[in-house]
Amino acid sequence: MATTTIVPDYLQVGAIVKVNEWYGQIVDVAATAQGKVMVLITSPKAIFRNHRDEWLEFDPALITPATPVDYRRDIEYYAKRTRLNLEKLERLAGM
Repeated sequence: MATTTIVPDYLQVGAIVKVNEWYGQIVDVAATAQGKVMVLITSPKAIFRNHRDEWLEFDPALITPATPVDYRRDIEYYAKRTRLNLEKLERLAGM
C-alpha cells in the first residue's frame, strides 16, 4: 500500500528553499505512482559546479522554506567564486 506525503503550501514552483546547507528554487513538483513527492530544484551551487537541476524526493526535514535574502546571499557567494575562478583562468591565459 502506497503512503501519501502531505505536501506543504510552500512547495510550489518558484519557491525558494533550503536543502540541507544550500539554497535553491523549485522548478517543478511531481507525484509518483508510489505516492512520493519529487521536487526539481535549481541552485547557484549546482550552476557553479556545472550540474543539472536535481530531482529530490521531498523530505520536510531536508527541504524547508527559505528567504529571498538567504537565496540572494548564496547567489552572491557563488558569483564571487566564479569571478575568482575566471581571474585564475585569465592569469593562466596570460591576459
